[in-house]
Amino acid sequence: MAGEVKHAGAVAPGTPGKMTLEVRGAALNDLDALVELDARCFEPGIAYDHATFFGLLVDSKAYAPLLLRDNRLIAFAIALRSKSTGHLVTIDIDDEFRRQGLAQQLLAMIVEHFVGLEIERIELEVNTANTAAYNFYLKNGFTISHTERNYYGPGRDAYIMLKQLVKKSE
Repeated sequence: MAGEVKHAGAVAPGTPGKMTLEVRGAALNDLDALVELDARCFEPGIAYDHATFFGLLVDSKAYAPLLLRDNRLIAFAIALRSKSTGHLVTIDIDDEFRRQGLAQQLLAMIVEHFVGLEIERIELEVNTANTAAYNFYLKNGFTISHTERNYYGPGRDAYIMLKQLVKKSE
């Protein structure tokens, strides 16, 4: 399901004061937990439903690393690939575990995965009102390509952001 996670079964590096996490790929039996965490991270209308997550999990072009602590889902990311572009669908972090580097860890896994597939760039959408999220992506080498008006509904715009990964072979 949802692509092989390179670090599956691995434990995130433990440094003093840091938590130890299990890393593995998402599977269909994670569906309810994914929906529940996403609903806590995003407002209704933006959060994905069961059908959307099901479609993502069974997509052969999906990559979905999970971070678990004591068998509890605390963070995940989902990305899709096309021929030369990766699309970061979401990064979700449980409120209790925010600001601890988990989004950074998941983004690094996504980037590493796409670089290994020789994906040229990653694209994503982020709510223009979510300053923490778009600043995180700016800090990580994404640039704002343009603004998509009403992307999340009337009056809720999105920045379309891009990050160049590998140069196209000539």
